[in-house]
Amino acid sequence: SLAAAKIGTNDIEEVEPADVDFAEEGESSKQKDVGLSAVQTLAIKSKKPPLEKDEKLVSNGKTVSSLESISRQVAALEANPVTTKSDLDQVKELIHVLTKNFEGELKNESQGDQNRFDLRKGNHQTCINHKNRRFQEHVGDVWRAAAAIDTKADKHKKCRKFQKTLQRLTTQSAKVGDGTWDTLAKADITERTQLCGEISTFDTDKAAYKDAEPANHVSDSCSIDQSVHEESHCLWMTLKKSACTSFDDCIAAVDLNSTKEEIEDRIDNRKDIFQSISKLKCRLRHIHDIYNNSKPVSDNNKTDNCEKTFPNPPEFDLSLTFPNAVPCSGDHDITTGVLYPSTLDAAACASWRQAKYDFSSLHVQVQNCQFDCTIPDDNVNPNPPQPGCLDLDGICEFYTQHWTACGKYSDDAQTKCCACGGGQTPTPEPTPAPTPSDCNTWSYGTKGYCACHGGCTAWDWECNRAVTDQFMLNAQHTKAAYRQWIPQHACNPGQHGCAPCTATADWVCNPDIYVCQPTAA
Repeated sequence: SLAAAKIGTNDIEEVEPADVDFAEEGESSKQKDVGLSAVQTLAIKSKKPPLEKDEKLVSNGKTVSSLESISRQVAALEANPVTTKSDLDQVKELIHVLTKNFEGELKNESQGDQNRFDLRKGNHQTCINHKNRRFQEHVGDVWRAAAAIDTKADKHKKCRKFQKTLQRLTTQSAKVGDGTWDTLAKADITERTQLCGEISTFDTDKAAYKDAEPANHVSDSCSIDQSVHEESHCLWMTLKKSACTSFDDCIAAVDLNSTKEEIEDRIDNRKDIFQSISKLKCRLRHIHDIYNNSKPVSDNNKTDNCEKTFPNPPEFDLSLTFPNAVPCSGDHDITTGVLYPSTLDAAACASWRQAKYDFSSLHVQVQNCQFDCTIPDDNVNPNPPQPGCLDLDGICEFYTQHWTACGKYSDDAQTKCCACGGGQTPTPEPTPAPTPSDCNTWSYGTKGYCACHGGCTAWDWECNRAVTDQFMLNAQHTKAAYRQWIPQHACNPGQHGCAPCTATADWVCNPDIYVCQPTAA
């Protein structure tokens, strides 16, 4: 071998193997050949036994291993890889890290997405529940408003029929009342024979009108019943449009469809990343198996099977179903087919009367509208909660979105909920009185008035003398400094202005009562 060819056969001085120099013929004695050192280093790394003492030779004064020993070490290194158990353990540890940390993070994010979706799904369901509450049969305010339209329309229609019967009875009664002996005694006029039957019809129609809901209520005129009917229709339209718009706004705010699409993209990404991790783990296992073997690595012809598709963890299969949100804001009766009474829009009124008051000849025909219906274009609470208002009950979540339902349920929302004008509103801090910035802003009767308007003095303790306001206002002093002297000014407001007095070291002005008094007081 190459190592054997480099070693001479002469005896040398015995030294440590790491200090041995090997020189080729013709080469400088300073040139070192690290062949043996490298072999021994590899032998140590591969945990091979060191050279035995009896295998040493002496040549040129240096101790070296025998040729046979070096050959045996080289052969052992060539037959077995130098990869240590520690190296193989590191590969196994890397596989463990990929499984625990990398795959674990993917699974944690998957669970986080499920939790996020479930939360939004709950909000989505709340939107549906709130809408359903308003349209619930016999309970919801929109349903009850629609039912009230039919009730009030029936009352109005029966009023118009009774009104027509009354007109006929009045006409026939007047003719009978105007009759003469000849028309009533000698002859039998048609109106007299019809009068009894008309009275019976009158009684029947009157009872039908009176018994209609609200029972036992007779309006002053049918126009009033018509106005009540038209107003109820307008209320229903307002409530339905608001409820549908609030529902749309709620669904849009939750935006569960976008959340689902985003999570589905994240699931695809997770699965792709998991496949990459799985392939990497597969190749690491393949490498570990090859190097953890007594055979030379190069003699191993086993190929990996790591390009296959690995089964994804069940944690990646999320439940992303949710109930369908059926909108109502596009319903025909509040959009293209909307009908409403109006006292201002003749065309709208005509369409309304044709659709709602197509009565028979037994009824008085409606000639105009009695109520002007205005449907808000937006869905903004005209009385928004005051800043800082706190809701007092969980029911208020419903009214925050559906404020037009305030007062339509027996839950005291108008007391408990900010959207309905209730709730708890913090007491605002009192507005502090403004600090005057100039003498002219000091009003009569307030502290400092006299000092600002002359005739007052203050005691200057530094100069030990009385000084006037003019002294305090000269160029040597600022107004700010002057105002600091005001409580010490010896003056008080009189009936027609200031009642000045002269300040002394013993007398000062009491700013609360505006009188000069001894300092001892």
